[in-house]
Amino acid sequence: MDAEFRASQWVGPTSLLNQRVCRVTAPGASNAFVLEALKAPLAYIEGHKTGTTVIHLNKRDLEETSVLIPSDTAVSEFDAVAEPLRLWNVSLSAENEQLRRTRDELLPLLMSGAVRARPEGVAA
Repeated sequence: MDAEFRASQWVGPTSLLNQRVCRVTAPGASNAFVLEALKAPLAYIEGHKTGTTVIHLNKRDLEETSVLIPSDTAVSEFDAVAEPLRLWNVSLSAENEQLRRTRDELLPLLMSGAVRARPEGVAA
């Protein structure tokens, strides 16, 4: 992982990881919890790294990092609220991508006059 260290959720289709991406999970906690729990440690690592042009995050950086984990009850309560919101975000991102594809297919047809759109209730 190079440059900015920002935890983010993958909203695309099922994919393969490459050397510039890592997946982090925590047994017993949701992806939403992991996403939040990583923000401060990654910001700390990024703020304390030095490099000539691009700073690098490596396995050792992660192994030397501690994350405070709240009680199981607190994690469960957080997960009950945050994970459905995260999943909704993923769903909305997929819907937005489909809308973008549809727009990109229709716009040239509308602009060329090959397809016409009439407001509802307007006679031909």
